Amino acid sequence: MMPVALQNIVVSVKGLQLERIRKRGAYEEYKQQIVGRNHWTSKQFEAYQIEQLNKIVDYAAKYVPYYQRTFGSGIGKIDSLHSLANVPLLPREKVRSNPSDFVLASAKKQITVQTTGTTGSPLKVICDADARQKNYAYFDAYLESLGLNTMARHIIIGGRVVVSPNCIKPPFWRESKFQKSLLMSSYHLSDDFIDFYVDKIADYEPEYIESYPSSIYIIARHMLKTGRQLKVKGIVTSAETLHPDQREVIEQAFQCKIYDQYGCAEMCLFVGQCPEGRYHVRPDYGYVEIVNDDGYPLPLGEVGNVVCTGFINQRMPLIRYVIGDHAVMDPNQTCGCGLHTPIFKEIIGRKDDVLITGDGRYVGRMSPVLKGLPVKEAQYIQNVPGEVIVNIVPDDSFDSAHDIAAVSDAVKLRLGKTTRVEILLVSDLEKGKGGKLKSVISNLDDKEG
Repeated sequence: MMPVALQNIVVSVKGLQLERIRKRGAYEEYKQQIVGRNHWTSKQFEAYQIEQLNKIVDYAAKYVPYYQRTFGSGIGKIDSLHSLANVPLLPREKVRSNPSDFVLASAKKQITVQTTGTTGSPLKVICDADARQKNYAYFDAYLESLGLNTMARHIIIGGRVVVSPNCIKPPFWRESKFQKSLLMSSYHLSDDFIDFYVDKIADYEPEYIESYPSSIYIIARHMLKTGRQLKVKGIVTSAETLHPDQREVIEQAFQCKIYDQYGCAEMCLFVGQCPEGRYHVRPDYGYVEIVNDDGYPLPLGEVGNVVCTGFINQRMPLIRYVIGDHAVMDPNQTCGCGLHTPIFKEIIGRKDDVLITGDGRYVGRMSPVLKGLPVKEAQYIQNVPGEVIVNIVPDDSFDSAHDIAAVSDAVKLRLGKTTRVEILLVSDLEKGKGGKLKSVISNLDDKEG
């Protein structure tokens, strides 16, 4: 195996390449435009949204196969946000089953991003470099609005396999020097190893930490149990539901505020908590609706489906796209932070539980595990520590003899060889309240975790 020092060099070089892709071109111009719109009124945002909706619908009707068939001769000029209610909803499965139907066939220099979302169902997102630059411009502008320096040292704890799950001694992280970031494994968070994480965070002195809620919570909970505290300027969580009890523990352990961010790889919506703690929807990133199952907008304060129309990825326009989560729009649409944007009262969904591996590690957020495999949906069920049942709905191209082993290997790559994995092929997965699929179900007593 390559020495750690050499691995850090490789990670740093790849990080530099990625940084150039994200921040070349019009990135700085896009970020300045985003910051400039922070002072807009709600009417200015609405006018901008109507303008962007007309552009994206017109483009889609002319050049994108799915919308050429759906819109026919067109839907006419959009003169208000309510006009979009006449457009049929776009289910995620329709995009997943035929992503090329949503892309201009002659488009060149495409970038493919695979995502699994909260359901574990793989989906290909097509974009270009320009869309990626806009996306990162929004994220960096968001961090800066929180008073965080994007050029400062920071730590990222996410779903990437930074080191082998079978590694039994530190370091459980790798450094990307050009990005000034430390990439920490989220798959080695056992009681035996967490002190190493805490020591490294203290030594690295990051300005802020980006993490899944479940990962940073495990570290924070251990810190408080062992009487330790650290201080960073801020923590940004994403990809999972952040629960109130997690927030309390994390903020106490790290003596800072948590800012929760909500979005999707399909680049249809961007939501972030402001310093006042409220979830602002960026109207210039996409148009977001809360609707009932028939697609009709719901009054503020009612729980409904999150439906979004993205503005930044023209290469693969998604109009009235149902991302699969539920949310509540706040009846109080004013905020002391000064942003005049729609505000979510609550985001429902992404409530993955944590799995316990055979060697005692805690692993959350399993949705990235089966990317690229012929699996429609997956659900992870744990009844006993160290044992996981994986129910999968196979795709049409699924080869039982080959792909069951591939699924097992992919799961064990995250959970380690000491975890017993049982793969079951099913025609459908158990759904929770409101038809929402919970991709990880832990039936362990809380004392086990």
